Amino acid sequence: MLDRRAYYGYTEYDKVFLLWVVLQEGSCDMADRIPSDSIVAQNAKLAVKIELQKKRAMRQPIARFNVKTGEVYMEHGDGSRTIVGQAMKRGRYSEREARKPEG
Repeated sequence: MLDRRAYYGYTEYDKVFLLWVVLQEGSCDMADRIPSDSIVAQNAKLAVKIELQKKRAMRQPIARFNVKTGEVYMEHGDGSRTIVGQAMKRGRYSEREARKPEG
């Protein structure tokens, strides 16, 4: 693949020619440019972790969800919690469809 630092020293004609050469060699594959799902998931987790650290450092509230109780709450820097809402308890889709009246 081309070294990006060296690439900027070329004229437009040279850049087109070099790109053509790279494409002819087959080294510019779509698989080379698209990251795998595990890398994307890893970067997403890292971004969330950094954002939570930033919010803690700036003492901003963090939105959380309690799976057992279904509560949505804001957790503040001093440890206090403010309940924002409650998750709907609707059950499974198949069970809801079975309870619907025919009509």
